[in-house]
Amino acid sequence: MIPANSRYRGLGRHRRLSPRRRHRLEKLRPAGVLRPARLSRRRPARGRSQVRCATDIFLRLRSTATAHDIAWFEYASYLAASSLRRVLEAVRVGATDFEMLSASAYDGFPLSVHMTLKTGDNRISLASARGERACLGDRFSCGIGLRGANCCRVGWIARRAADLPAAARDYAEAYAGPYLQAMAAWFSALHLESTGADLHDAIQTGSPSF
Repeated sequence: MIPANSRYRGLGRHRRLSPRRRHRLEKLRPAGVLRPARLSRRRPARGRSQVRCATDIFLRLRSTATAHDIAWFEYASYLAASSLRRVLEAVRVGATDFEMLSASAYDGFPLSVHMTLKTGDNRISLASARGERACLGDRFSCGIGLRGANCCRVGWIARRAADLPAAARDYAEAYAGPYLQAMAAWFSALHLESTGADLHDAIQTGSPSF
């Protein structure tokens, strides 16, 4: 709810704004933030002839990081991985998805996506917990995305290979092993001045196909 005396009240009703109020809202816009289309007096370009590729903007964002960015990403990765590890350690037959996800001990660090945990009959992609109970042989997935990091694990709830679906009983040999080999090759190729092609070839060449 926005209080009646808030200076932000009416922010979403751009078409009803007077020129004076439009100007006041524009002054509240932080530096560097693009002008919303509805607040602009200029109509947005339409038609294919007016569209241009801006991929290079996003490539620069992905390939450049300051020392502060790197420190933030490392800390966020540590928090996400630690939270997910606690969730996995809390998996018990009969436990609810709420109980398992509460083990993450989330402390309020900014999220990049909502936390997900699905098992049992909860098959919707990116689903939130909803009270399902863990059972042997069920699929399980959990994702914790913090600002600067995203950690996810997917598998089955099982104590031994016999608890897995018949088609997945060679999971360790057919998938987990090759996956770890591929990641080891990728990390071995990750060094200063490595190109994207180098990393791509490292994880593709000589690694079993998934």
